[in-house]
Amino acid sequence: MYRYVYYSAAGKASPSAPHLCQEQSASRCETFGASRSSVEEILRWSGTDIPEGHPHWQRVDNASGAFVYSAHFQDQRADAIVKVVGIARHPLPYSRVWCRYFTSGHPVTPLYSVRGRMYHFRSPNKRRYLGAYVDCPVHAARHVVPYAVSVDKDQVVVRNNFLIIHYSDLHNLTASSCHDTDGGALGDRRCLHVRHEAGRGTYDKSDGHVTRWNVTRCTPALHNGFNNHTRLLEMVAVSTSLGVDHFVFYVESIGPDVSKALMALKRLGLAEVLPWNVHMEDEDLFYKGQFPAIQDCLYRHLHTSRYLLFGDVDEVFVPRSHASLLSLLDHYVTQNPACGAFLFLNTFFYLDFRTESPPASDTAAAQYVAHHRVDLLLHTRRQRRIFPPRVRSKPAVRPGRVETGSVHFIQKFRRNYTLCVVNKSDGLLHHYRYHGRFPSTRNTVVDSFLWRHVEKIVQELQRLTLTFNQTIELTESLEV
Repeated sequence: MYRYVYYSAAGKASPSAPHLCQEQSASRCETFGASRSSVEEILRWSGTDIPEGHPHWQRVDNASGAFVYSAHFQDQRADAIVKVVGIARHPLPYSRVWCRYFTSGHPVTPLYSVRGRMYHFRSPNKRRYLGAYVDCPVHAARHVVPYAVSVDKDQVVVRNNFLIIHYSDLHNLTASSCHDTDGGALGDRRCLHVRHEAGRGTYDKSDGHVTRWNVTRCTPALHNGFNNHTRLLEMVAVSTSLGVDHFVFYVESIGPDVSKALMALKRLGLAEVLPWNVHMEDEDLFYKGQFPAIQDCLYRHLHTSRYLLFGDVDEVFVPRSHASLLSLLDHYVTQNPACGAFLFLNTFFYLDFRTESPPASDTAAAQYVAHHRVDLLLHTRRQRRIFPPRVRSKPAVRPGRVETGSVHFIQKFRRNYTLCVVNKSDGLLHHYRYHGRFPSTRNTVVDSFLWRHVEKIVQELQRLTLTFNQTIELTESLEV
């Protein structure tokens, strides 16, 4: 049933085939493409066709100077803007661009054009491309909510890209409610006025209304044909047991098993899966574009999730002093209302170590763990060392309080919010990985804390595995 088809920027199929990999480490798996790839190679995509305007990487110019991925209405500041997430060469090839707005309809109708500003949100890190924003002003006086935007290098209309603007939930007012059923803009002053006025700092919207999700976990691009569905499902099962109720996965290239696992998570209403069709070597773009993925998830869920977590497949955020991540993070906000983000300190659980005897081996849950080789529960020996803040730590954030995220800390806060560090007795980031050099058990401890949640974790794993197996049966039946 499953096959790969790579699409070039021109939409032509390419015979390239992926290498299936069990790890998400660029050093352990073969990567694709040359560092000086053509635009077609950079933007190739495997999978079903992406509808026009939906999130995917598109070029701004014909010289590979900049690429854009998504557009988000930004109402956390005094002047309403659309913030476009992208990447651009370093040094920046140009900073002034043209933002062209459109209403919905078939075909879409040009609305108006404004000058926008492109800038890097990352400091130089020896890569040829850095994460970038394009800030496109919105004219509130026009009383029309734009449906989509394109970014051009010059005033001449080229339209190398077309991005439907994402409006995160705000008082149950969405972009669709600002357009009539015929697709034409209503020109409803209320739509733009509410969003525009809400950004004047009167209150923090992530505090001021009930969000769709409590805790959303954002995972950077799955790449190099990643095909370890067991690792993925274990991470999801442990995370949901600890309070995560939504997941966002970006997909560069995956194998058939992980593809079915993501389909199962979508069937359960747990996952949002977004294409990530940018293929560059690490010397050109850091870790498959991890920084722009963080910004996209931040703005995508600005008003829809109370907290966001940013972590890899082999990492789990574990609350220790509270029953769930939600109660732990709410506690920190109560204790320090200025907290805008919360750093979880990292400790390594090496999968090279032999497994330890479980705390209770005679229960049905323990027998399930042993029979199915659940790594995240069997491997309880970890390094004694807990890394300091900003060294391998990963953040949880209150999205309305952060302007630009990062991998191990926060790049920029809104207003006067600040970074809070989660005490190691309150929570830790469990990082499961292979050491690769037969590590000594010196300076290690047995940490079986997750076994306190073993019953719930096993129930979640059984639910996910059942849906995964049903997904396999469904896809196989469709082949017949």
